Amino acid sequence: MHSWAHHSLVVKDTPRNGRGVFITEALAKDALLMVFGGHVLTFEEEASLPERIRDVSIQIDRGLVLGIVKTEELSAADFVNHSCDPNTGIKGQISLVSIRDLHAGEEITFDYGTALYRVGGALPYALACNCGASLCRGKITHNDWRCPELQKKYQGYFPYYLQEEIQKLKSATPDSFVYVAPCELGKGVFAKKAIAQGEEFLVLEGEVISFEEVRKRGEAEGNPIQIGDDHYLDVVSPGVYLNHSCNPNTGIVRDHVLMALRDITAGEEVRIDYSTTMQENSWTMECRCGDQDCRGKITDFRLLPKAVRERYLARGVVQTFIRNPNSFEANSILHNRSESLRAVET
Repeated sequence: MHSWAHHSLVVKDTPRNGRGVFITEALAKDALLMVFGGHVLTFEEEASLPERIRDVSIQIDRGLVLGIVKTEELSAADFVNHSCDPNTGIKGQISLVSIRDLHAGEEITFDYGTALYRVGGALPYALACNCGASLCRGKITHNDWRCPELQKKYQGYFPYYLQEEIQKLKSATPDSFVYVAPCELGKGVFAKKAIAQGEEFLVLEGEVISFEEVRKRGEAEGNPIQIGDDHYLDVVSPGVYLNHSCNPNTGIVRDHVLMALRDITAGEEVRIDYSTTMQENSWTMECRCGDQDCRGKITDFRLLPKAVRERYLARGVVQTFIRNPNSFEANSILHNRSESLRAVET
């Protein structure tokens, strides 16, 4: 039942994360460092474990983890810490290998986001990150593997079940998920098939334009989506037909990718909360979403009730420039949009 570890690995205290695993001799890229062992458990069985050992499991398939069931089974494999800029990665299902040459004295780490996936009604996973890397994402979630940048970075170092999921995303097209049809507000975007909570299903495309160009649109001023203080995405079909809801089933992640906030049924209209993209002190609109929690007016994000702002921030569906006013760069958005397009729509 016990894991195997390379003879050069030792467990020691770390400056940031309690205990960690360190290597005492230099090893080349793709060296086998660990083979994880333990008990195969369902998510439900894992959740019933004592808190001390509940989070040392590693996911090995959809709905299954490999872990320990008592503290006496703890081994070096249970002390490998996360990093957003790691030096090891997963091979197959249970092997940990170096993804670059390693130097004696280094702490070995891997990106937990490359081995997390949730299905059905499983509870979502989110953990604040304290890795200290310059590339730190700030949070580790069960949806990190969907990020095109991480898919490219860790190509060849995802467990096989996530490699299959990534391939599904890459083979998807806009027509696979949505269609445009008439609705009570004119036209709207509808789900062609069931979309699971947390699933990313459409990349918003269009030219990046300025606020001045937006103002020239007249009645169509509300169509572009704000992605920076003075930058807007002039969204084309089908995304241009997205309607607003004060209780949406969809949010925008990474500034231009739609993600389901709950399970969406086939034929259901896909709606976002426009306010999660707005911080311009200019445009407002009377809301006709019809939801029982309708706020009556669509306004800037800063004007939303505190509880609503916190909920959207926690879900990660607020535009980057609103969450971090200094982080927006138009060229980065253009690059990320093309990367996401290849991952989700080709």
